[in-house]
Amino acid sequence: AGALGHALSWAVFFSLAGPALWARGLTHSLTVVPAGAWPPVAAWAAGGASLFASLLALGLPCWVSALAVGPIAGWVGRVGAAEVGAAVWTARPLVTLALWAALLPVMADWLGAFWREALGG
Repeated sequence: AGALGHALSWAVFFSLAGPALWARGLTHSLTVVPAGAWPPVAAWAAGGASLFASLLALGLPCWVSALAVGPIAGWVGRVGAAEVGAAVWTARPLVTLALWAALLPVMADWLGAFWREALGG
């Protein structure tokens, strides 16, 4: 039913001239809200790079905890009892929270500088 539903919804979209209606709506939005002056490309690049770096730093504890706890839980599950490995795996959110609690005060100034540059303020 899922593939049939997708096929029928695309058939309805194209039979009602969906692409033309979408393009007309897009052009109408440009007349309602005209484009302003674009900032320099260097400002966009610096802001985007800062935004990406700050999001990468905020997501780092999740990745580190997944990379650290996953193999440890697998190893404990293989060597010891399986329920102990499952208990280690379920402790992953606590490990992530502990890493965030440990790293966020250290990175607060660093992240603040990135956010100020990314948001232009």
